[in-house]
This record gives sequence, structure tokens and C-alpha cells, in this order.
Amino acid sequence: SSIETLTVYDRWGDLVWQMHGILPNELQMGWDGTFNGVKVLPGVYVWHAQLALKDGSMITEKGDVTVIR
Repeated sequence: SSIETLTVYDRWGDLVWQMHGILPNELQMGWDGTFNGVKVLPGVYVWHAQLALKDGSMITEKGDVTVIR
């Protein structure tokens, strides 16, 4: 299985970060809390992930992450 697409949005729905083709447990491939190389402001950010399962099916998961500094 893999994360086909992982996207992060700010509270206004603007795209902050996106990555394609992430393998499970590859933490260095995840979002580092920046936008255009600058640390984002503290707050709640929403993420959406499209996951490819071993049986070939696709599912979508979503949630949020709180950035604190």
C-alpha cells in the first residue's frame, strides 16, 4: 500500500503542501510545517490522503493537525 496523494490545507482552504507517491512510514516525505520554505503560523491545518491498498482499491482519509510553536 502507499499514499498516492497527501495534501495539507490551511483554515481558509488554501493548499499549503502536496506530495505524491509516499511509502508508508517514510516520515521524511511528510509535511514539515512550512509553506514556500517559511514556517507556517500556529493553528489547525486539514489533511486529505488518497491511499492505494494492496488489493488495488483506493480510499480517502482526512483529518487535521495542530501546529504549535
